Amino acid sequence: MVELEGDDTYVAPSAEEVLTVVETQTGETASAIARLPKLLNAHYFSWLSYAPLTPALLRIDPVWDSLRDDPQFQKLINEENP
Repeated sequence: MVELEGDDTYVAPSAEEVLTVVETQTGETASAIARLPKLLNAHYFSWLSYAPLTPALLRIDPVWDSLRDDPQFQKLINEENP
């Protein structure tokens, strides 16, 4: 498990989003899904998509395909305010 250090509210969410993508791609799905609620509630400038993650983006972006069958992920993408 990897943890980010510090409490930077500007850069940290973008770094955490990148970490979440890496976890998704390497099969660390539980860690990735655990990070998503925090990212969905954060307001930040994404290094990957220039906008913060939203349930709509999670629904359409193929990066998240490996998480689609997970019930927790389904709950996140179907909620308006996770």
